[in-house]
Amino acid sequence: MAIFTVSSQKEISIVIEIFNNSPLNTTKHLNFLDFKKAFYLYINTTKKTLNLKKEIDNIKNGMNNERSYFEMPANHIKITSYWLLGFVEGEGSFFISKSDNYRIGFGLGQSSKDLILMEEIKNFFNNLSGEFPNKHDYGNVVSFSTIKPSVHQSYGMINLLIQNKQYITNVLIPFYDSMVWISKKEYDYKDWKIILNLKQLGLHYTKEGIKVIDQILSQTNNNRLSTNKQHVTVDRTLLQIEIDKLLSGPSNFEKKTVEFSLNL
Repeated sequence: MAIFTVSSQKEISIVIEIFNNSPLNTTKHLNFLDFKKAFYLYINTTKKTLNLKKEIDNIKNGMNNERSYFEMPANHIKITSYWLLGFVEGEGSFFISKSDNYRIGFGLGQSSKDLILMEEIKNFFNNLSGEFPNKHDYGNVVSFSTIKPSVHQSYGMINLLIQNKQYITNVLIPFYDSMVWISKKEYDYKDWKIILNLKQLGLHYTKEGIKVIDQILSQTNNNRLSTNKQHVTVDRTLLQIEIDKLLSGPSNFEKKTVEFSLNL
């Protein structure tokens, strides 16, 4: 684990300026406003009295896990392409359902406190279809599912899910490909694309394809940097050779069609 901490007053002022110019879209913004209020209260008060401490403690005691008020300022949320990419790099999931014929999907999860934000993200994705060359009416491609809070939780979860194959191929992938990633999430995204390409060739029905897909999956997400001694690390150079070989070969669907015609 790596931890980055800013603690000097000069550097905190820089952080505040950053988020003044690039406002947070989640309810974390409310914690930022309280943090900023407490910071300026502290640095602008000459005498650090007990009353000052109590005032700052009152602010602190209403932040983060102690917060009970989550109403965001009106029209505050602004979704941009790169803000969304940053959010995806932190919270996104490029998943393959192995038990469901290697079903492809993309998901985002967030606390139900951020319902308005998730609705704005949903609208952003639904409106993307008109921005790329393959313009189709995909309808409402984004679905919501909710998870109720457990006994130990105050709030549930909202999961945003995209599984429409045409939308993923013609809209979502061109969207992500058009931007510059900065985290290791890009590697998971690229592996996800490879599996999608293998599926489009019908290779998930072949022994060779299944073997390669399973090897890719064994190295994605948390397994990518796993230090577990029982985890088997795959040689990515050799794996890429196998991937390129499969992708440059014939489609399994075409092969099945030829075999059927010959049998006739």
